[in-house]
Amino acid sequence: MNPAHCRAGTAATNRAEYQARAGTPGSPLNDIRGARGRAEALRAAARSGVDLDAAIDAGLSPLDRDQPELW
Repeated sequence: MNPAHCRAGTAATNRAEYQARAGTPGSPLNDIRGARGRAEALRAAARSGVDLDAAIDAGLSPLDRDQPELW
C-alpha cells in the first residue's frame, strides 16, 4: 500500500465516495456476487490459473459489462 494514498476521512466522506463509485459502470461495487463472492471468485480463478479478466467480467451485470468506455 502506498502511504501517499492514505488519508483520514469521516463517515460522511466515506459514504459520499462510496455512492460516487457505486454508480460508475464496471465498478467493483456493482458486482452482482457481492464483495465476498467477488473476492472468492477472483481467488479461485487466481489459484486455478483462469483468466482474471474473465472472472471479473462474470460478476458484472449486462449493463456494466456492455457499457463502452467513454475515454
